[in-house]
Amino acid sequence: MPAWDIGAFVQQYFLGPRSEHTGYNIVNTLAYAGVALVAVYAIYWALRKAGIRTDAAFAYAIIPFVFFGSLLRVAADALDPANPGAAAWAAARSPLLAAVNGTGINLYDLLATPGVYLFVGAITLVSVFGLYRLARRDLLAPAGWACCVPVLLALAPLITHADYFLLVLGLATAGVGAYTIVQKAAKFDAGALGLLAVFAHSLDGAATYVSVDVFPHAAGIVYVEQHVLANAIASAAGGFWAFFALKVAFASAAAWYVARTFKKGGGEEEDAAFVLLLVVILGLAPGVRDAARLLCGV
Repeated sequence: MPAWDIGAFVQQYFLGPRSEHTGYNIVNTLAYAGVALVAVYAIYWALRKAGIRTDAAFAYAIIPFVFFGSLLRVAADALDPANPGAAAWAAARSPLLAAVNGTGINLYDLLATPGVYLFVGAITLVSVFGLYRLARRDLLAPAGWACCVPVLLALAPLITHADYFLLVLGLATAGVGAYTIVQKAAKFDAGALGLLAVFAHSLDGAATYVSVDVFPHAAGIVYVEQHVLANAIASAAGGFWAFFALKVAFASAAAWYVARTFKKGGGEEEDAAFVLLLVVILGLAPGVRDAARLLCGV
């Protein structure tokens, strides 16, 4: 029996898909999920150890860093060397992207998964622990938005498909509307953070549906979904409309679970906010990236 070749394994399931732009597979999906779960537990433990409250205010202060990571990934997508024509177009329109491109730095290789998570995660954690140590919690959200500013300036000249972007926002809003109906019927309240969680996943589902099923037929630019589960759902249902619907349902169920499981008052409110923050990040990070990428046509 031949010995297991770990180098070939890593190349086939991790390095190859990254360099060849073939997306995720069941192996790297499970591996990244496992690493993420360990990281979440470690971060939660560290926050508790440092006496940092993971309440709703903390959750809202983290949201700007999610935008930063997603927008930064769109900037990397714009300069993807695998698509030199699109990269040249982006660099010609955006002076900041042209400056980055002129340094010879391969932004895409640096920020392709898991690079962007490691980079943005490190900046976020340094900001959290640093500002809390300085007793300047109030500066956490502004620090996150400040990180977004140069990336927004780099991407702003690329905006070309505002109509499809508005369609995505409209569908995401409809998802939130469906949630509010369910919330009233089931008589539960996960608060504003629960509402944000549903919007985040509605945005992700809507952006995927419009990008893959609607936009290519009208604009001739083809986007493909790289995640295993989303593709499986779309394949079974005959379209990414099902993925959108399931994302709304998932986030609504998560909000219901948190509202019914964690009691108001005491430490449970902080646990509820932390869980909802994780749900928000799971939807908002890919949702903002996909919606912004569609908006910029990269």
